[in-house]
Amino acid sequence: MSEHEAPAVMEVQGLHRASSKAVVEATLSRRPGVLQGEADPVSQTANVTFDPDRTSTADLIGWVRGCGYHCAGQAETYPLR
Repeated sequence: MSEHEAPAVMEVQGLHRASSKAVVEATLSRRPGVLQGEADPVSQTANVTFDPDRTSTADLIGWVRGCGYHCAGQAETYPLR
């Protein structure tokens, strides 16, 4: 990962169908600074790689909310032991 890439695991509530996954992924992929986004209905999250010089987690939250899903921000992640 380069210095112009940052990962985020965003909490996305309401992903219940494959079409929901597609909506979130398409919305994020069209936004400036988003390099990759993959929604996961099982964990109710979206794994996003973005350029922090071009966008922010606040923008990511707004875009997820804008397509109709609840997003409280970054999901808690725990290291594997």
